[in-house]
Amino acid sequence: MQYFFPIQITLYTSYNMTTRKKAKILYIITKSNWGGSQRYLYDLVTHIDPETFEPVVAYGGSGKKNAKPGRLAELLIGHPAIKTISVNHFMRDINIFKELGSFFELFSIIRSEKPDIVHLNSSKAGGIGAAAARLLLVRKIVFTVHGFAHNEPRSGPTRALVWFFSWITLLLCTDIICITRQDYNDATRMPGVSKKLHLIHNGIPKTAVASKADAQKIFANHRESLKDHLSDIPWIGTGTELTRNKGIGYLIAACKQLRDAGQIFVLVIVGTGELQQELQDQAETAGISDAVVFTDFFPNLEYHLAAFDVFVLASSKEGLPYSLLETAHAGVPTIATDVGGIPEIITSETGVLVPKENPDALYQGLTRVLADNAPDFGLAHKKRIEQYFSLEQMLKKTATVYKS
Repeated sequence: MQYFFPIQITLYTSYNMTTRKKAKILYIITKSNWGGSQRYLYDLVTHIDPETFEPVVAYGGSGKKNAKPGRLAELLIGHPAIKTISVNHFMRDINIFKELGSFFELFSIIRSEKPDIVHLNSSKAGGIGAAAARLLLVRKIVFTVHGFAHNEPRSGPTRALVWFFSWITLLLCTDIICITRQDYNDATRMPGVSKKLHLIHNGIPKTAVASKADAQKIFANHRESLKDHLSDIPWIGTGTELTRNKGIGYLIAACKQLRDAGQIFVLVIVGTGELQQELQDQAETAGISDAVVFTDFFPNLEYHLAAFDVFVLASSKEGLPYSLLETAHAGVPTIATDVGGIPEIITSETGVLVPKENPDALYQGLTRVLADNAPDFGLAHKKRIEQYFSLEQMLKKTATVYKS
């Protein structure tokens, strides 16, 4: 559905929830390629009570203007209960003139849809969408923080500027959902924000998973080179977007140390992204390219996690990653960096936490988990996820925010 820039700005008063049988929620997200924010939105719109709420989703492409919609769009287009709208101007990189195009496009969408609630996800959608929704007097504007951008590695002045725009975004919203305790605490230090905050962890449903043998066979069907390594050597796995924040380069460096120590293994990297060629070159230079397999995007990865003997998330920045919730159901030992909400998921009883950007620590963690006397984290990890990170809790608490 196409929307055009409004020639004249006209304000409207948003419908009150009591004037409709259902409250219309317009969800807005910058990119539609698959990641934690997209999974969060997908779970919300496909599980939120259809008798109470009417979801509409507006999304961008894969990061560039007029880019092809990603997996989120593919999953939602044609859904009988969910209307979808493409935001053609959404791009990942900041450009003031292009952001004006995004603003007017979102303004037009909000004015046309007349939602009771606007629920924003990702930093760019948050700032631009909140400004447009405020001008149009939308009654409730919700923003979910999936990790603050000012916590990424940046120069001092740039970080301060990004912090300022994050603060302005939160001021424009009526409610802020933080998915991690770290972001919640960070937001409480921003003036005028603390009373709007809600701590709601991501949640996942209980799911069945493939056996280790079946999962490995499926991966081997996807990549011919894995057929030589079915159950005979340890499989180290990771699944994430191949960007700088995800720390895959540090994992490859740690695996280089494993090889030097005489450990035989295969590293399976599931995902796509801007650094794929650079990471392949790094593995080649390190002399371990024969043990590193890139599988690109892999659908329903959570169902196949049992293929791995250990799962590693080496991120420099995270919110509350779904992959670490999913490994619990698969019973896979997990190593992860102590950033964002990860320490709320992984404890000394449920996995191995290591400092970020530290190949030596990752190597030591891998050595520990792959040892013959490695601790069994599986049951404790599963119990923690079922107790604190259920989809039912996430939906119930989010619906309460919508109704407040």
